[in-house]
Amino acid sequence: MLDWLAAWGISSAGGYLAKEVIGPLAKEALEDYTKEFFKESIKEYTGLSDQNIHKKLFGKALKEFVALVQEELEDADLSKQDVKQYTKPLKQYIKNQSIKAILGSAFKYGCKRIDTEKLDKTWIKLDLFPLPEGFDWHYIGKRYVKEVKTIIKESDDLRPIRDSQTLEAIAENTKAGITPDFDLREYQEALLESYGNVKLDSLDTSGCAYNELKLWKIFIPQNVREVHDLMPEAIHELPKDYYQKLRESGQLAQEIDQEELQRAKERYYQQPIKSVLDVIEDSQGYRYLVVLGDPGSGKSTLLQYLALEWVRSDL
Repeated sequence: MLDWLAAWGISSAGGYLAKEVIGPLAKEALEDYTKEFFKESIKEYTGLSDQNIHKKLFGKALKEFVALVQEELEDADLSKQDVKQYTKPLKQYIKNQSIKAILGSAFKYGCKRIDTEKLDKTWIKLDLFPLPEGFDWHYIGKRYVKEVKTIIKESDDLRPIRDSQTLEAIAENTKAGITPDFDLREYQEALLESYGNVKLDSLDTSGCAYNELKLWKIFIPQNVREVHDLMPEAIHELPKDYYQKLRESGQLAQEIDQEELQRAKERYYQQPIKSVLDVIEDSQGYRYLVVLGDPGSGKSTLLQYLALEWVRSDL
């Protein structure tokens, strides 16, 4: 019989909450538990039927989830003894059928987020020990999805299947299609070669470690606001002198109401500022996303950063 605690990477040193919460599962009906945990998500990995692989993946994912909960509790300045009060509630929580399904859904191909609202509501519904003020299920959910991606990437059993799925998805979404001998890894390496280093061609780079200045290390995401009152006729604001010439020559298809434009601007600047990366992550329900911005605002750099993130995190 496998030593599941060792297979899941759970030791007595550190992660004490994970050991107390997940450890007992190693002695229970793991096969039934993993079935509910993965539900439909594991079916996407055609040919993956080994129950021991399922159990290993489940334990690693659950360990990361509990570790994130522990981290969030510790960030609330709870003592180790106070954190241990959540051992019993967490045991009950992770055995809930809906929670198992939510955590298992992170293994679905293309998963970007899990239902963190339900994570929050289920804890309240089960009437468990109150969580500290500011406890952030949304943050835990985002981190958990990233940890699951790492588990998939490091799994010799899942990685080849996920690579194949990635190629199939690219072929499906590319009109020209992909040639059978397309080398995805070579393509990724080309992206790293082309966009990995910050472009400093206009500067004197002598005496500095040019090749060590990587874009993903220094990139700062731009801030954006949501547009609620779009004025199509005012999307391209013109210099006043050029606007006047077009107006006098009758070439303007539609006059721009300057007062309405000013009101639209005021409403726009009243909208909360968001990180463009958060907007991109929250817009995964859309097939396409258009990035607009003034010249020099960093549109190309943003796209390069997103490409590099894909290169460095997937496959």
